[in-house]
Amino acid sequence: MLSNSQIKLFKSLHTKKLRVAEKQFIIEGHRLIEEAFRAKTKFDGIWCTEEYAEKNSKLLIALKRAQNTWETTSAKSLSQVCDSRNNQGIIALITLPVQAPFKIDNSPLLLLDNISDPGNMGTILRTAEWFGVKNVIFSPKCVDSYNSKVIRSAMGAHFHLNQIVQDNLINIIPKLKNEGFTIIGAEMDGTPITEFSPPQKWALVLGNEAHGLSPHIKPLLDKSITISKSGNIESLNVAVASGVILNSLV
Repeated sequence: MLSNSQIKLFKSLHTKKLRVAEKQFIIEGHRLIEEAFRAKTKFDGIWCTEEYAEKNSKLLIALKRAQNTWETTSAKSLSQVCDSRNNQGIIALITLPVQAPFKIDNSPLLLLDNISDPGNMGTILRTAEWFGVKNVIFSPKCVDSYNSKVIRSAMGAHFHLNQIVQDNLINIIPKLKNEGFTIIGAEMDGTPITEFSPPQKWALVLGNEAHGLSPHIKPLLDKSITISKSGNIESLNVAVASGVILNSLV
């Protein structure tokens, strides 16, 4: 059963400052916990309702066999700590990964420039994992990658990606260029993606939802690409655009 002190702590983990201070974060829901378990994530604790335990004994038995302890608690206590409106009756506590310096290898990567919407950030991470792009760097002004809504939108991508690192893109891009990477920016006036031949080593930069790429990032690009439109809408959602572009680049 969740104690009052645990409820207070878990509620506080929905803010970045306290996630960093406590070095922990919460995940909610059956699919997320199942995905984290599949990725061999170590849980600091798991709590579920009696109803959930009755319906999902197979997962709970597997968790226990892997030495992940779980206990039941009330639906009321779970609703107090969950950020989602309709929780699925199970939550888990996980240690926040240590932010190590980014390690450059020869694989493609995403550079996220001031992505502000949590849903977009999570969907981009999920899309990157789908296409096998395992390394993501996000700028300091991006939404926190361990924001509760980012976690839910990413649907387990956090546990499969190799690196999710926050760093200044101005520092990172020259290092990538020195290693032979072509820096590709997604822009409205770039080369149509259908006419673009991807280089062997590349990094794709995606910009802010409202303002696009930052003015100090644009001069660092080697190539600009765009998604040609047929309709009348002004722009494409950045998370959707990430999927269209990655489908062509990978």
